[in-house]
Amino acid sequence: MNALAAANGQGDCIYIYPVLPCTQCLSHLIQSKVKRIVTWDKLVKVPSKWDPQLVLSLAEEAGIEVDFVTL
Repeated sequence: MNALAAANGQGDCIYIYPVLPCTQCLSHLIQSKVKRIVTWDKLVKVPSKWDPQLVLSLAEEAGIEVDFVTL
């Protein structure tokens, strides 16, 4: 959330580590007009409190590209 506040609507891409954003944070990313999320490719396999497939589906619906990189 701090990164979004600092970007002040000027960023098109955000790097997120070590987990995908939750649905609430994703809604803030959508409202901030983020167009691309870059994250670690192993995140989908990491257990979390939210469903990563739901986050990916919502991001796709909102037109946000999600790129996975290998560290």
